Formats: sequence, C-alpha cells, structure tokens
Amino acid sequence: MTELFTSAGLEQTLAQGRSPHALRHSFVTLAIRGGASVTQAQAAARHKDPRTTMRYAHDLQNLDDNAVDDVKF
Repeated sequence: MTELFTSAGLEQTLAQGRSPHALRHSFVTLAIRGGASVTQAQAAARHKDPRTTMRYAHDLQNLDDNAVDDVKF
C-alpha cells in the first residue's frame, strides 16, 4: 500500500502519520457502524481470522459504552 500511496503522489499523507493501515481500520469501522455484519466486513477487508475483524467491532462497543456513561440524568 505504501508503494501505491507514493505512486499516486500521496507521500504527504504518509508523512502526516496517516498509514494504509489507518485507512483499513477506518473502512472496517465504518462498515460495521453502517450495518455490515462482521462476516461481511471480514470478507471485504480480507481478514483470514474473524477475531481480527472483531477487534474493530469491540472498539465500537467501547465507544457506545462511553457515550452512555457520559449522559447525565
């Protein structure tokens, strides 16, 4: 992916700390948040092990839990 970024003239994107992995993470997170099943996200991301994909789903669950914790009644 780094070679693709470079050949596309996106060296500055890499220099700013945005990695190809960050794009992959964003894609899987947005797919699950948008309603894709973990199996669908796993296939799209080409993860061999569903536990890899589940890490993103777990991260989303933590965000949801934190949002509920911040609500004041």
